[in-house]
Amino acid sequence: MGSAPSSPLPVPSGSNPTPSGDRVLCFGETLGLVLNPRGARLRDCATAEISFAGAESNVAIGLARLGCPVDWHSAVGIDPVGDRILRQLRAEGVGVAGVRIDPTRVTAMMLRDRNHWTEPSVYYWRDTSAFGHAVTELARSCDWAGVGAMFLSGITPALGTAGAEAAAAMITAARARGIKVWFDVNHRRKLWSEADAAKWIGSRLAEFDLFFTSVDEGRIITGFTAPDDIGRALQERGARHVVLKLGVRGVWSFSPEGKVFCPAFPIREEIDPIGAGDGFDAGFLSGIREGRPIEECLARGAACGALVCLTDGDWEGLPTKAEIERFVTQERKADR
Repeated sequence: MGSAPSSPLPVPSGSNPTPSGDRVLCFGETLGLVLNPRGARLRDCATAEISFAGAESNVAIGLARLGCPVDWHSAVGIDPVGDRILRQLRAEGVGVAGVRIDPTRVTAMMLRDRNHWTEPSVYYWRDTSAFGHAVTELARSCDWAGVGAMFLSGITPALGTAGAEAAAAMITAARARGIKVWFDVNHRRKLWSEADAAKWIGSRLAEFDLFFTSVDEGRIITGFTAPDDIGRALQERGARHVVLKLGVRGVWSFSPEGKVFCPAFPIREEIDPIGAGDGFDAGFLSGIREGRPIEECLARGAACGALVCLTDGDWEGLPTKAEIERFVTQERKADR
């Protein structure tokens, strides 16, 4: 293994290496979501629940609820799903000025079939989506004014050649401007193979200021399975700060300041764990933005992830700071 690079990537001539603001830019696709009510299979349901989901918009909502100025950079179609996504994000205080509305393409969709005994089955309809059609132009025309950090995930480069090139272009553009790059692996086996994910992500580790991964995703990239080995390998290959999520077993932070562990918050009943990782990211990143100690950032992230598990849907359970405080102190008095 090589050592971590001692200097950042070169800044293109004429660019400004100083970040221009404190807004967070979240770049990625959001899909309409159809899922079955708990206790019934989707194929047998007379009715289903409708929402939306996407790692980047989930994180954007989570950050906004925690008081962070944030924008979502993406594309939707002129359809009820796209309308709902935009309406909700606006209501949450997420900036959507950079969202393209395509009159000829539809918003992506997915079905999620939940059951109590295994992971849900997921089915995508995104090959002809507005985001997939616009992803190259979105990267080319991004407005970086006021942005201090960008969040994206491994889902965008997994969408194909255009998505991979757009994600790489966004990372390069951010770094050229001195904007921090926050990346979550978010591996999706239905979108790309482990080998392709390891190649694309592994070659860019030095470009990430914050790198979120699970143990299994860390194995894909490094070949190791033990948390210490994964964290060390990712740092040796260039990632500045690695956050390794272990689910109910807690989370590790590996940074130049050292290694820190935070246990998960116990919950009485897990209702829907999907989106908990995005909730953790939002909580952790909000703490980073505020300059909190790593221990506080980890604890806030863990609380956000736990609260997401207590609510149906990917983003609906994302908390405010007041809700985190009540959860952490286990305050159960009625607010009335």
